[in-house]
Amino acid sequence: MNIWGPAFFDDEALEADIRAMVTARRALRRGDQASMIRKIQGEGRLLEFAPVADSMNNLDADLREAMAEARRRGLEIGGTPHNAIAVETGT
Repeated sequence: MNIWGPAFFDDEALEADIRAMVTARRALRRGDQASMIRKIQGEGRLLEFAPVADSMNNLDADLREAMAEARRRGLEIGGTPHNAIAVETGT
């Protein structure tokens, strides 16, 4: 089951959700990530982690799925399908 499908979101709701995810992604990018880095030290080891990275990865995954659904529906916000970069190779 597609959680972004028409059973859950009509076109307008899908577009609004995509816009909200993009706004949230921009807010995470603008945030002071240095202050969000956590350090755990012990037994001669230092571990650093950033909770933002997990949030960003999850948000990116959701955004990719929502954008793919928008493309399947032919919505402008989904972008152009098959928009690969052209590459020329010499023979």
